[in-house]
Amino acid sequence: MTDTLNDMAANEEELDQQQLAEQLLAQAKLRGVELVGPARPRTHRRS
Repeated sequence: MTDTLNDMAANEEELDQQQLAEQLLAQAKLRGVELVGPARPRTHRRS
């Protein structure tokens, strides 16, 4: 095993951030909010 503890911690942090991002996107989709990059404003679609 060649991974160091720092490598393992970095990989775990990346997974945590990915999981958080997926959860935020799912919540936004449920609420009708579109999340986009900094070049465009976010929009809210009302039903």
